[in-house]
Amino acid sequence: MAELGYDNNGWRQIENQLSGHLPSTMGCTLPNLERLTLSHNKLSGTIPNSIINASKLITLNLGYNYFSGLIPNTFGNLRFLNWLSPVQNYLMTKLSNFSASLQEFNAYGCELKGSIPQEIGNLSGLIVLNLFNNDLIGTIPKTVGGLQQLQGLDLFGNNLQGSIPYDLCNLKRLYSLLLQGLEGEIPIKGPFRNFSTQSCFGNYALCSPPILQVPPCKEDNGEGTEKAIVLVLKYILPRLYPSF
Repeated sequence: MAELGYDNNGWRQIENQLSGHLPSTMGCTLPNLERLTLSHNKLSGTIPNSIINASKLITLNLGYNYFSGLIPNTFGNLRFLNWLSPVQNYLMTKLSNFSASLQEFNAYGCELKGSIPQEIGNLSGLIVLNLFNNDLIGTIPKTVGGLQQLQGLDLFGNNLQGSIPYDLCNLKRLYSLLLQGLEGEIPIKGPFRNFSTQSCFGNYALCSPPILQVPPCKEDNGEGTEKAIVLVLKYILPRLYPSF
């Protein structure tokens, strides 16, 4: 068997409403399976480690179910897996325990928590990384700039902070970028020359030269801090201490 699909809104248009847990032996009897589609059902529980016994898997679609827990660390042993989609579940993962063969990882709306690990740079085959609408925190690792095949990066809808790493200028094939909550100067080299303000929507603290039509970067000469202190002393302190 090369393909198994139970998807009421996907590739094979099969009308199903599967529920319950996946068998703990899932994959053990399907060594030649290449594509597994279980999206848009009512499946729950954890993803069994035994899926890795389907060692020839190329595509795994688990989206739009009620799976919870960890994405098995053993997924890194699926050396042919190039398309993984666990979207709209309740999952946790370290985002780096996958094979370098992975080309597209869609995990939007999965309630992923924590920071994006530096090791994500080891996924050298990534073409699309979609982590939209999760609970990720911290900064964008500089190692993302080493993903030379990357064409789409969506980190919108998270709680990331910091600036855009200049290492992302090395992503010559990048044509789609969505970010939110960042600050500082937007690089203008590499793929950033072709981006529009839509890529920076929701990043009100970002600045750049006029090319991106966002507020220009101001030179920090200390005057802003000095003026702020003066305003505090002049307008706020007298109200708190009338005799000041």
